[in-house]
Amino acid sequence: MNMTKNYLFVHGYKGRPDLPPWFLWAADELRKKNECVTMVPQMPFPEAPVLEAWLRVIFRSVHEQDFPESTLIGHSLGGIAILKALEESPQQAAHVVLVGVPMSAVNNGIAPFFVEPLNLELIKTKAKKFTCMYSKDDPYVPFEHGEYFAEKLGAELVSFENKGHFEGLKEFPEFVFQLYL
Repeated sequence: MNMTKNYLFVHGYKGRPDLPPWFLWAADELRKKNECVTMVPQMPFPEAPVLEAWLRVIFRSVHEQDFPESTLIGHSLGGIAILKALEESPQQAAHVVLVGVPMSAVNNGIAPFFVEPLNLELIKTKAKKFTCMYSKDDPYVPFEHGEYFAEKLGAELVSFENKGHFEGLKEFPEFVFQLYL
């Protein structure tokens, strides 16, 4: 049984709380299934993201003392922000879910998030569980990025054939199901 009390969804580059659309759907499904707090904040300057500003929103949304009871979900660049937050946090999160997260700057708009390399050896110790969800037909993030994160973080890799970059999905039942495994 999933005992997470907090769910934080962090959108990606050029995103918003309703982009990808499945964020709000999944947050609603989670609230229906158990007593929890779901947060889907608007990240600042999504067209020209600044890592420090995104980290402030993450730490304001889920206080560090609440990390042990929190599942952190990052789509695309939002996943990098979550990994950077874990690097800084003294606390361990309950579960981290990376959905279509790039391991390198796949376009110039997100390059500032990759100036400092991730310390994946340290990050691996900052969550009890990692799950990586990637689609083989993602036009922006190659599937190999998911294989890389899964290997480095000791994560389960959940693969899809036809979800693209997970942005057009209105619902994503496989995602909610995965949280209860």
